[in-house]
Amino acid sequence: MGLQVLEPPPTRRGVVPDEQEKSASETEDRVLISGRVRASVRRRMKRYAAEHDVNLQDLLDEALDEFLTKRKT
Repeated sequence: MGLQVLEPPPTRRGVVPDEQEKSASETEDRVLISGRVRASVRRRMKRYAAEHDVNLQDLLDEALDEFLTKRKT
C-alpha cells in the first residue's frame, strides 16, 4: 500500500485562520480563569459549539460577555 495524502481540515465556515481575521475584541489578550460547571452544561456547550462550528473558548467568552453586558457590568 502507498501513502495516503490527507487534506487539511477545512477552516471554520471557509474563512481564513483566526490569526488573520481578528476583530477588535478578539485581539485583546486572553487570561486564564478557573471554575466548574455542571456536566450537563458542559455537554450542552460542546454540542452547541460543534453544531455552530465554534470552539468552546470563544463560546464561553461570548456567553460571559453577553451576560455581563445585559447586566450593564
